[in-house]
Parts: sequence; structure tokens; C-alpha cells
Amino acid sequence: MNSPRAPTAGIVPARHRGQAGAVLAIGLVLLTVLTVLAVAGMQAATLELQMAGNEQLRQRAFEFAETGIEQAMSATGYRLDAVATAGMYQDPTALEPIPIAGHGTPIAGCTDAAGEPVAHCEFFVRFDQAAGAALLPGMNLDAGQRAYHFVVDSFGAAGRGARSEHTQVFYVTGPAAALQDCQAGLGSCTLTPAMRPRRTTWRQRGAD
Repeated sequence: MNSPRAPTAGIVPARHRGQAGAVLAIGLVLLTVLTVLAVAGMQAATLELQMAGNEQLRQRAFEFAETGIEQAMSATGYRLDAVATAGMYQDPTALEPIPIAGHGTPIAGCTDAAGEPVAHCEFFVRFDQAAGAALLPGMNLDAGQRAYHFVVDSFGAAGRGARSEHTQVFYVTGPAAALQDCQAGLGSCTLTPAMRPRRTTWRQRGAD
């Protein structure tokens, strides 16, 4: 009569080995899924942070462009002749001349995160030759005053290539004969406004 064989120590039955392999495979799959989710979450958070930063930079560029307009309107004198702005535009005689980058007036306070001036953060001011010396509604023809319109092209810039271009038209009042005397060479072509400049129209041409 044969006696039952005692189980050998250290030998795992085949059924248990199969279960251990399945648990290991499932664990690896779950670990892979969690890793993918973690990486995707980090990428999404990084993208959202970058988008928020880009929006802040676009807003800074917008504000710099507005600062340029205010700076232009704070001048004590404005030139009525095209000679003063000839080197600032590609074609000064055009209806809407295109400013030449790097030839404008730097916008005060337009700096990057390190405090360095931002390239081409500038504004351009030109006399609206087409408007000339105009009469405003309610302005008396015999009052000896006329409205002189000027155009400001202001370019705000910030980091990551953020840019914002604003065009603002404003007018100041001055002597009725100022433009005529300037064109005839009989007087100064610099108009000293009798009142603070007033905005008339505004548009934002583009923002990146």
C-alpha cells in the first residue's frame, strides 16, 4: 500500500502561478494607465498655464499701445508739415502711410520682465493733411480758431511676440492761419494747442 506523497516545500502549484501572473499583468496595465493620465494632466496644466501667460502678455501689449497714445497726446507741440515725419513712414504722401518699424518714438515704461525696453514698442504721430484746418460743429468761422487733426499709430509689444496696434485720431485747436503760414513758410510749423487734445475715433488694427 502506497502512502500519500507529502507536498514538496517551495513549489507553488501551477494554478497559483497563473493567478500571480495575471495580477502582475493587471498591475502593469493599471500603472501604465495612471502614468498616461498623469502625463496628460501635466501637459494640460502646462498648456493652460502657457495660455494664461500669453493672455497676460497680450493685455500688456494692449496697455502699452494705449500708453503710447496717451504719451503722444501729452506733447506740447505738433508738427503741421510732412517733413518732420518723412523718415517715419514708407510713403508719407499716402492716405494711410505705413510706419517704419524702429523709427518711431519709444513708449515710456514699455519693458519686458527683466526691465529691458521692448523692441518696436513705439508710436508715430502725423498731421492729417486731408483734414487740413477744419471747422468743428458750433465753431464760429470768425473765431480765428480751427481744428487740426492728427493720427497716432501706436504699437504695443510684450514677450512671446505679443503685439497690439492701435490707431487713434485726435484734434487740437489752433490759429486759423497756422497751416497756411506753415505751408507758405511765413511761420512756425509747430502747433501749440490752445486746449488739451480730444479723441475722435479709435480702432485696434490687430493683436497677436
